[in-house]
Amino acid sequence: MQAVGKKLEDLALAEGDQKLLDLYGRSAYNRYYYAAFLAVREMIRKIDGDDKRINHASVSEILQKRILKKLKLRIKSLLKKEFIKQSEADRLMSSAQTATSSLSEMMKRAYDLRAIADYEPETKVESKGSVIYLLDYKLSKAQRWFDEANAYCKKIIKLWNEVASGEF
Repeated sequence: MQAVGKKLEDLALAEGDQKLLDLYGRSAYNRYYYAAFLAVREMIRKIDGDDKRINHASVSEILQKRILKKLKLRIKSLLKKEFIKQSEADRLMSSAQTATSSLSEMMKRAYDLRAIADYEPETKVESKGSVIYLLDYKLSKAQRWFDEANAYCKKIIKLWNEVASGEF
């Protein structure tokens, strides 16, 4: 998805026709979103099971409710069984809260922008020099969604593995 997004971004930048720049640019935002979404979906399935369909609009809620809740329950269980001390539980809770909240906020912004790109053709993609914008959001920033999502997913999986194994 990243490679397709980049190719579309390059095509948009090379395009002299505003209509085609708009179309290529919209598609690039879309591909960059999907790259991030697929990374997040994979992480959710590892923790929450892969039998559930994951709706794009509900990713933020799944992260904040189901994934964070599962992490917190595991941490509380370890604390209750005295496998960890309160200070370690606090550290784990804070890390879980920060990672899921940050990823949730990033994915919500990405989803909202992707929805504008897909469903609001009256909102035009524009370029200023070699920078493409949708509203005031740079396409180059959207290109980083995958890397950001992947980094948060790795943190969450690491936390999950820690609390699942009890090894710190």
